[in-house]
Amino acid sequence: MKKFWVAAVCAALLLTGCGPKVNEAGPKPDGRAKEFRNLVSIKVTKRGEVFCNKKAISVDELGSELNRHPKDDTAVCYYREEGDKDAPPVAVEVIQKITDARLAVHLSRVECP
Repeated sequence: MKKFWVAAVCAALLLTGCGPKVNEAGPKPDGRAKEFRNLVSIKVTKRGEVFCNKKAISVDELGSELNRHPKDDTAVCYYREEGDKDAPPVAVEVIQKITDARLAVHLSRVECP
């Protein structure tokens, strides 16, 4: 009988919300994502060419370009041609530059605007 009461108390606690919180972070109260004033579009072609905002750019220049934007108000849209295949070596360098700049990033399956 004691086991029954222990199980009943545990079930009651779980049903009344005394269990662990799930997804405490959750969406913002208004349900919208953060909006950024600056969008940097980056494209890596299957041949390893890098484009930033539709202009050809070197990886070193990309790092400088990313670092000139305010970190709290800039997002990167990253697109790689043939994303389902092996990436060209330069793609790893590009991702590292984005990471080093500490900018928000969206990995896109379609070419960014």
